[in-house]
Amino acid sequence: MRVLTWLGASVVLSCVLGACGKTSGGSSGSEHEDFSDVTRQTIAPRAAQIICESFGTCCENAMHSFDVPGCTTSLGKELETELGDEQSPKSVFDPAAAARCLTDLRDNARCGQPEHSDTCEHIFAGTVAPGGVCTDSNDCKAPEGGDAYCEHGLQGDVSSEQGVCTVQQPPERAKLGDACSLTCSDTFCEESPAPAAGGPAPTSNAACYRADGLFCDADYKCRGLLPLGTVCEASDECMGDSFCDPQQSVCSERKPNGASCESDSQCVGRDCAYGVCRELTPSADLCASGSPFK
Repeated sequence: MRVLTWLGASVVLSCVLGACGKTSGGSSGSEHEDFSDVTRQTIAPRAAQIICESFGTCCENAMHSFDVPGCTTSLGKELETELGDEQSPKSVFDPAAAARCLTDLRDNARCGQPEHSDTCEHIFAGTVAPGGVCTDSNDCKAPEGGDAYCEHGLQGDVSSEQGVCTVQQPPERAKLGDACSLTCSDTFCEESPAPAAGGPAPTSNAACYRADGLFCDADYKCRGLLPLGTVCEASDECMGDSFCDPQQSVCSERKPNGASCESDSQCVGRDCAYGVCRELTPSADLCASGSPFK
């Protein structure tokens, strides 16, 4: 599934300023809940429960009351409606993918706010093979390790509802020292900065993956991620959870609450407000609204 709006755009864009705080997941109070029994009928209410309990914990920590059961019921209905709109008639529910989605949501939701991730974009698997007729990208069966989408206009008629399932392979995985043009994390890829005037141009579309301990440098070569204290140009060059301090241009540990900052990425709590790192907490009004997305 390409874009699951109920855990993607519609929820993320609805996050109200001040609603997102410290990491707080757990749909049942257990860090190791097993989601292997999730079904098409239960994924929406279970996702809603994870989000609402995560937000409820933040409200409780801020000494505000929050109706977790009421939130779970109402948000579950909203998610089910959007889920129904997303499911293609030529796709089938994938329980394993749904379990990964809920696990990721449980582990990474921040005060009811889902972190950006693509694990929830694939809970429906398309059944149309590459080259087959489709009307939506959710119809298309993705190859192992790749993706597929419904491409329209191949027959010259861009207005036609029918398209053709087309394979989209991920970038080639470069090794240390290989030519490259991208740095990829688990969820997205970013192009290397444009070279300075007269500098080298990329000669390959391959990607260096942070999961492999690599990044694509300004010379379009895969290099090892930089340890703390190493001179850097961007945070995606730095090892682990460190960032590239713009004042010193070195890989540095993220700053604790109360420290001075210039951007959210510099803070342990991922929030820089008025030049100071802080732990965001929801307002009393937002907690009373019954949803983290009002």
